[in-house]
Amino acid sequence: MTTLADLRLTVRRNVADFPKVVVDTIPSYDGTTNPINTGKDLPIETQSETITVNNALQTRGVDYTIDYDARQTTWLNVPGAGASLVMRYKECVYKTEQIDDAISEGQMILFPTLYQRGVATITIRNLVRDYDLATADVNETAMRTVFSRYGHLGFRRLRSSYLPQGNTDQAYVPFTRMWFEGETKLHLWEMRDAGDLLRLEFAYAFAPLVLATDVTDVPAPAIPLLTEWATSVITLKQEPIRGRIDTANVLQGQFANPPGTMMQTSEDFRFRVEQIRRLLNIEAILVEPLDMPHRWEVGISR
Repeated sequence: MTTLADLRLTVRRNVADFPKVVVDTIPSYDGTTNPINTGKDLPIETQSETITVNNALQTRGVDYTIDYDARQTTWLNVPGAGASLVMRYKECVYKTEQIDDAISEGQMILFPTLYQRGVATITIRNLVRDYDLATADVNETAMRTVFSRYGHLGFRRLRSSYLPQGNTDQAYVPFTRMWFEGETKLHLWEMRDAGDLLRLEFAYAFAPLVLATDVTDVPAPAIPLLTEWATSVITLKQEPIRGRIDTANVLQGQFANPPGTMMQTSEDFRFRVEQIRRLLNIEAILVEPLDMPHRWEVGISR
């Protein structure tokens, strides 16, 4: 099982960036300087800090606030003159939030090239033509979540059929006389009998990752697409555009990112994404066409 934490680690390996513990000490605080700057160039990893005043642990939001990007601590309870301040924190080139955003972006662009499949059923109610896929109209709770996650951009109907009420041999009858409205609403332009079961097959996007322990539902062969795409996104934002002829110069250059190493360009990782896509055994989505009515047919019940 691959978690969000595993994906973060892979991306950090790609860019050779691992948060490092730093300890800043002010043996005798002047009692007036506020805010305090770390004086470092790299951002502070969010919520990685531990601050003590005369060995007493300080509480974020009570004793101080911190701007992780600006590397600046603002006192809410200003320590007295002569106090001993110690701040421990992790500094990094790329904050975890940046990496998570890039991984999320990579996951969203998988659909519809890569997708999951599922079935949603709706029990037809008497004289009701409109149903909302993101509500209790759909019998499967998990599928309601799927429909509400990204709206119409996150799923596609593949085929549909219905099971007449009282039928027990699962002999579904093809049914395409409907259309979609807005993000998740479905309208039947041909009325079905109350109690009939409408069966809809869908292809849909993968579930978003939020917590470090969240397990991705992306198939293992496609996971490199996420990490390569994420690496491409963050290096594009950080690496200046440069000619490929200076690669040798950057190999051990002090201005390389990170220093002393050669940083691959975002184009390198993007190229790998396309290579992986071509190597995967991907089945294209085949969508069954809907039967759109003539004007005089709308509202006819058969």
